[in-house]
Amino acid sequence: MSRESSGQPPVKRRRSKDGCRPCRIRKKKCDGRKPTCVSCERNVLLCSWFPNTAATDTSKDDAFETGLSLVSHSRKRKLSSCSSDDSASSEDHLFPTAWESEWHEHDPLPDFQDLDVLDIATLRQQPTLEPIFRSPISLLLYQHWVERTGDVMSAHRGKLNAFKTELPRLAIAYPDTVLQSLLACSGIHYCNAGRTPDIETSTWTHLGLALRSLKYGLTKLVANPGTDPIPLLATALVLCFVETTRGDVSGVLSQHLRAAHILFNVVLSSPSSLRIDESILEFLKEFYTYVLRITEISNDSQIIVLHGSVRQETPTGDFAWVSGKSYGMLVGCSYELFDMIPQVSALARRKRQRIKENSKQSSSSARSKHQEEPDTDEMAYRILRSRILFWRPPSDARQDFITCGWIYQQAILCYLDVSFANPPITAQTPLPRFIHERFERLKCLLDELPIDAPISHTLCWPLALFGSLARKADHRELILNRLQAMWELLRLGNINTTMNFLKRLWEDDGSDMSDNAASSSCDHPATTKNSSAMVRATKRKRAPKIISDNSDMEALMKKYELMFSFA
Repeated sequence: MSRESSGQPPVKRRRSKDGCRPCRIRKKKCDGRKPTCVSCERNVLLCSWFPNTAATDTSKDDAFETGLSLVSHSRKRKLSSCSSDDSASSEDHLFPTAWESEWHEHDPLPDFQDLDVLDIATLRQQPTLEPIFRSPISLLLYQHWVERTGDVMSAHRGKLNAFKTELPRLAIAYPDTVLQSLLACSGIHYCNAGRTPDIETSTWTHLGLALRSLKYGLTKLVANPGTDPIPLLATALVLCFVETTRGDVSGVLSQHLRAAHILFNVVLSSPSSLRIDESILEFLKEFYTYVLRITEISNDSQIIVLHGSVRQETPTGDFAWVSGKSYGMLVGCSYELFDMIPQVSALARRKRQRIKENSKQSSSSARSKHQEEPDTDEMAYRILRSRILFWRPPSDARQDFITCGWIYQQAILCYLDVSFANPPITAQTPLPRFIHERFERLKCLLDELPIDAPISHTLCWPLALFGSLARKADHRELILNRLQAMWELLRLGNINTTMNFLKRLWEDDGSDMSDNAASSSCDHPATTKNSSAMVRATKRKRAPKIISDNSDMEALMKKYELMFSFA
């Protein structure tokens, strides 16, 4: 007979004092297996244990019990943003407060200014980091970031590399969010060089914890606008690079970029209230600007998501987020060119849209009426083109920064000029002379820029743009060889994705040329009746190719049902 049926109160089970941290937080039975218990292995959690030293048992246990009560209280709150996890058991829902920090959100951040963020032995002794760095794999991933990934992400080395100075400082201050995303990015980069099951498992665990923390933090920010947005912004930006490193083509990056856009505006609207150094703020500005600019010039959907619609007027200084004070870790010395990208992108898309509308107009009266209207876009194009053409790098800039700036200048000019080419460029029209001239200029610039130059990792978009316009075999070989060398050196997934994208595009261009040749041969007297019938069938099946402006990355993405960023 049970105690309940006999009227006796049920026995209140006391939580185990020797279980692992996640099991005790989740109030789950722990089998005590080390280094990873069965429950943590089944739920893909970071299994960590309390030290057995008697000197710290009392204080840590009391602090942990307090943390447990906070987590228990948090779990009882109904969070609207967590509706997607309703299918999971509430007991299995682990909020990011599982690794409870020793300070609260309104307390001043701990001073890590004097802490060497590259000294792993010292970091392991920090109370807030010990639960995470207890895992040997997590330590390995942090070390890999310090020694490899942090350098791959930046155009700088040493103390000027904010990915190895400012970002680790944020990671140490916010282990539940920024550190988890940093370890996930490092793990994906590590696996790009050689997949290891243990590393992959730990990587996806860190990624899951980072995403959960970000979702929880965004919900908290909505409920309490006074919440510090810095760790959420940094996490969202690192998650953008997680998708870049993965080479994701499903558009996951756009979700992180949307969150980063909201958080970035929050940060800019109240800079005085933030407890943050100017160096970190400049780092986040450049990080956000680079990802946004490269993404929006190749995916129009990003602009719709972020800005509502493409502006009809030319954007002005609202976009001047980076300047000479920026690190240059991503934009080099080309911050003025990056500030012009929104204007170039909006103008080029508006021109393409007008060309499409003109092609649909059937009445001559409508055409003549449209021709009488002043073409303000043409005037804006000439002004903007002259600004890009007369851009000059700073006199004190590094040589590799200067060369990369010239490459970006040529790519942006090419993108803009192709959009305003008259007549419009299609698969059937020969390439204008200016494109061939720009290819020759690109070849000279690539010869000047060593493959192992730190800034090479930012060349994906310029190479993709030139590659999409390449028709000559030697031009395609130039682009592909450079991307292949970058992939072998850097192991960033977006480089591999770009190569696959261009190969597929070139294969389709080749098949289109074959179809055109086949259709032109149908009038040849030596053509048989069977081949003529096949050509007619091919013509019926294939829709006419109206526009084949391969610099229009948005159209190419839609054509291949891809969504990725060249950032």
